[in-house]
Amino acid sequence: KNIGKPRFFVCSFVFIGRKDIYHKGIDLLMEACRIALPRMTEANATVRLYGPDKNGSTGKISAIISRNKMEGVVRNLGGILGGEKEDALRSSDVFVLTSRFEGQPLSVLEAWAYGLPALVTPGTGMARETGENACGWVADPDPQSIAERMCHILDNRKEIKDFSKNAFDYVKKTYPWEQVSKKAVEAYEKLVGIS
Repeated sequence: KNIGKPRFFVCSFVFIGRKDIYHKGIDLLMEACRIALPRMTEANATVRLYGPDKNGSTGKISAIISRNKMEGVVRNLGGILGGEKEDALRSSDVFVLTSRFEGQPLSVLEAWAYGLPALVTPGTGMARETGENACGWVADPDPQSIAERMCHILDNRKEIKDFSKNAFDYVKKTYPWEQVSKKAVEAYEKLVGIS
């Protein structure tokens, strides 16, 4: 009965952002995919990378994918905006950001607003919020840890559903537009010495 069908559910991981390989930790993510490739293949999981090129990064990422025979799992795609971006978020299960350093990545907040839990590293600046509010998973900034988290996600489908609800509820409660705009105005006023 189950011949030809994946043993586990299909899972779509997505990265949307500038393809700065070092800054965004794409090299860490690609190595994690190489480590987890047998499990991801078995689960029919995919990782889609969307974003504009940064100093030839698109070609470099494609070479890594090809060299490690990951074409069936990892897809290296161009930048997207508007409706295409919304479609990419809606058709995914988990947002991935394995950055080495960030300010406050709006991409994670945007993913949460679409109900996507996130797999992040501490360098994203969102690890504490992710963990404390069960909005996703936190991995150490090394390929083995990221690969282990990806495999954990594939083995624990219920967490995706639970963390999805948590992410949506958390961003709705903590980052409503009125509150975000008020904080931005306060920060600008402080910067220019008004308050």
